[in-house]
Amino acid sequence: MHDLSSIKRIPIIDVAKQLGIPVRGTKAMCFMGHDKASPSLSFLKSRNTWRCFGACGKHGDNIALVMEKENLDFKSALAWFAQHFGGDVRLSDSNQPTSQPVTSKAIVPLWPQRDAEFATDPELYGWLLEQCPMISSAKAIQYLVEHGIALEFANHFGLRELPEPKSLRLQLLEQWGAQHV
Repeated sequence: MHDLSSIKRIPIIDVAKQLGIPVRGTKAMCFMGHDKASPSLSFLKSRNTWRCFGACGKHGDNIALVMEKENLDFKSALAWFAQHFGGDVRLSDSNQPTSQPVTSKAIVPLWPQRDAEFATDPELYGWLLEQCPMISSAKAIQYLVEHGIALEFANHFGLRELPEPKSLRLQLLEQWGAQHV
């Protein structure tokens, strides 16, 4: 039995960075090496998970990320977390009733207030979506095709075009003000 709560709370992007994955925002080139031009690896902070939308299609939580990236089994991945993040990860075999900590260095810090700073304003986001049409331009469709994304898939998930970014930015600032944006 494993008490994984402390590991599961470690922010996925912090784990990725500790693994040497260069993350920009919530995206990165996949560690499997199949990305050529644009990142296919995506991190979902709200669920603390990752997914590659590229050729490999791999996905999971932060433990799965360590196992995949470092080619480790489950127990070795837990030891990796203990070594890199500290905490008290307990392991026991089903045949043995006692538990032994892998190691205990420090308490894993949590940053909920940091995530709250970057929360999306639903009203502003709704206004922005109203300004952006569904994908229809030849350039946007070409991009989808080049990245193996079906137009139906893009429409199903509500992907939008940003027709004139500079103009839209000015409208956004005029409508909502610099401090709100």
